[in-house]
Order: sequence, then C-alpha cells, then structure tokens
Amino acid sequence: MWKLTLRFLKLFLLLPLILLVVCLTVFSQQKRDSLLKELTVSKEDTVTHNILFKLSIFYFHANNADSALLYALESKKLANSLNSKKHLANSLSALSLAYQLIGNYPKRLEIDFAFLQMMEESNDSLDIAIALSGISGTYDDLEDFEQAVIYEKRAYYIYRNCGDKFWLLTSANSIGYYYIQLAIPDSALTYFQKGHELSNQSKEAPDAMYAFSLYGLGKVNYQLGHINIAIPYYQKSIEYAKLDDRKWNLFVLLLSYSGIADIFKDRGNTDSAFVYYNKALESNPDLNRVKLTIYRNVASMYEGKDDRLAVKYLKLEARLRDSLLNSKTSKAIQTLTYNEYERQRELNTQREEEKRIRIQNLQYAAIAVGAISFFIIYLLLSQTTIVSLKVIRLLGVVALLVTFEFINLLIHPFLARVTHHSPVLILLAMVCVAAIIVPFHHYLEKWMITLLQEKNKKIRLAAAKKTIAELEEQPSTT
Repeated sequence: MWKLTLRFLKLFLLLPLILLVVCLTVFSQQKRDSLLKELTVSKEDTVTHNILFKLSIFYFHANNADSALLYALESKKLANSLNSKKHLANSLSALSLAYQLIGNYPKRLEIDFAFLQMMEESNDSLDIAIALSGISGTYDDLEDFEQAVIYEKRAYYIYRNCGDKFWLLTSANSIGYYYIQLAIPDSALTYFQKGHELSNQSKEAPDAMYAFSLYGLGKVNYQLGHINIAIPYYQKSIEYAKLDDRKWNLFVLLLSYSGIADIFKDRGNTDSAFVYYNKALESNPDLNRVKLTIYRNVASMYEGKDDRLAVKYLKLEARLRDSLLNSKTSKAIQTLTYNEYERQRELNTQREEEKRIRIQNLQYAAIAVGAISFFIIYLLLSQTTIVSLKVIRLLGVVALLVTFEFINLLIHPFLARVTHHSPVLILLAMVCVAAIIVPFHHYLEKWMITLLQEKNKKIRLAAAKKTIAELEEQPSTT
C-alpha cells in the first residue's frame, strides 16, 4: 500500500513537468505548421527567403539536421537570385549552424570564411567581429585552440573598440577557455577576470555567462594548484548554471561537475569522483569533446580495479573521437586554414599599401598647403610687389580645397571606425567640417584682402612720391 502511494506521489510531482513538455511540443509544432503555411502562400521572394531562414533555424533548435540544411540551402539559392548581400548573409549563418549540427566541419568552416569575407566587404566592424567569433567557435569544436585564440582575440579588440559589452563578455570568456585548453592559466586568468567583471557590471548579462566565468576562475585556480579556491568557484558556477536549462547552461554544468570530479580524482577519492563524473555526463546529453576527457579519466580510475568497465569507457572515448573528427576532415581543415591565411595575408598587404598611399597623400597635401600659405604670406609681406585681388581670391580657394582634402585624409580612418563605414554619416561629418572651415576661410580672405589693399596703396603712394620727386629734380638739374 505504501509503495502504491509513493508511485502516485511521484506521478503527481511529475505531472506538471509532463504537461510542460507536451505544451512546448504542441507550441513547437504549431510554429512549424504556421511557417510552412506561410511558405505555401508567400508570393514575394524576400518574404519566402525569410520564412526559409526561420524554418532552418527552427529545425536547428529541434536537432533536425537534414531539414535545417535543406531549408538553409533553399534560402541561399533564393538569396543568390535576389542578389542581396543581406539575405545571403542570413543564409550563410543558417548553413553554418546546419553543418555544425551535422558535424561537417570542413563545410562549416568554408561557410564561416565566406561569411567573414562578405562582412569585410560591408565594412561593418561589429559584423566582422561576430564572423571572427564564429570561425573561432568552429576551431574550438575542432580542438585547434591556437587558431581559436587568434580569431577570437581579433574579435575581442573590435568588440572593445565598438563598446559592445555583451559580445566583449562572451569573447573574454571564450579566450579564457581556449587558454585553459592550451594549459596557459596565467593568460586565462586575465580574460576570465575581465568576463567576471563585465558580468557584475551588466544587469542584463545572462546567468550562463556569469556561471561560465565562475567556472573559468575555478579551472584556472585548479591549474595553478589553488584547489581550495577552485572548489567554491565550481560550486557557485553550478548554482547559477542551474537557473536555466538552455544548452549553454548545460555545457557549463558539464564543465563544472567534471572540474570537481577532477579534484576528487587527484585526491584519490574515486567514489566522489565517479559521482561527479556521472553528474557531468547526465547534465548534457549531447555529444561533445568534453566527454572525451571524462571517459579517459573514468577508464584510468577503473584500470586495475574493473578492467571490463575500463575497456568500456575507452571504447566510448574512441567512438566519440571518431565521430567528432577523422583524418580526412583534418586535411580538409588544414587546406581551408591555409587558404584563409593566404587571403588574410593578401588583405593585410593591401591595407598596408592603402595606408602607405594615404600617408603619402597626406604629405603631398601638407606640402601643398604649406607652399600656398608661404606664397600668400610672401605676397602679403612684400613691399615691392603689387598683387591683384583676383590672385589672392584664387589662391584662397585653392588653399581651402587643399586644406579640406588634408583634413579629410587625416580624420577619415577615425570617421570610418566611429560611423562603421556608413556613407551617409561620413558625408554628414564632412559637411560639418566644411561648415567650420568655410566661414573661417571667408574671414581670413576678407582680412587678407584688406591687408593687401592697404599694402598696395602704400606701394602705389611710395611709387607716386618717388616719381614726383624725380620730376621735381629734373628742372633744377637742367
């Protein structure tokens, strides 16, 4: 009777959770059906593209790789026919997610590089940084943490210049994580401290990001040998990660549980280590490379005690490793990495050449402004040369144009960075510059003309006096 009552109690407690799952499933199906219905009645290509993109993202979150890839490819095909970079960028982002779900990392990296090139052409700093972070994430999945750090650091400095705190927080935590994987705890500590600081400063920072920075501080202290400091960070990280059941929170749980298990393993407390390793494996059902280390550690603990279980976990590790990466994939990744390195090298060479030309043009403009100014000053100060007002006006206009061009060359990099290369904003800024220097030019021109007229009068008066004096001297001489 007691057992029957206990079963009914468990069913009663699980009933709300079951109802929630059913409701979410029904809502998900309704959303899918609504999008499919809109797709059948859509007549505009842009609307159709947006629906295809949304369907691809929907199936990505539903872990339906085939459908996510199908709709992403359809959206890309339509974006090409529309000849729209905006729609093509959306399609590429959906394709990258689909290939991530499939596990086709060469294709994903190829798409990521294409997306980066498109963002570089648009000259939007924030979009370029997001593309760089995407490439870094792909290398992270491939366990190439050196490349992951390179791309994420490029993104980090752009986020810092743009002042985007959310992406800066995410990037700081990511770089810290990569340095942990490279066993460089000192560098990891710097970035995790920055991530922790940004998490505390921003009220809108997700709990997952705060939990991840706490995990990072725990892992760094573990690698530095400060075990008693590491455990509280892990525990607090678990506390915050449990506030939500999103994938990222589950990933943090997996990391923090395995971190505590590592500490128990090092202390020889295998029973507690098994408990926390199991918690880590249960926290995130999706396959990922963190489980490789867990399987390896569990196998080493069973070795000599239960060889059957040791072999079981070694097989799990080998199977998971084969599913994540193989030799053919590695070769394709190396080729893509090299091609992108060459493209970036050429791009840097081109930027250096543009910088050299800009500096050269600045020097030419400065020389021109200096030469014209020197000539005007000479004409103004010369006590023997009578200058026409038209010459001064002409030289003033030339000086104004050259000065405007010099200012444009000087401040253009700053304007491009602040305005994110927006032509309208850059034009507006240059109009403001013109509004400042044109009135100053008119005032200076008026002052120079007044000064020139007085000088010309003095020269003419002196010449007239000299002529009169010569004429008066002629009769007396005769």
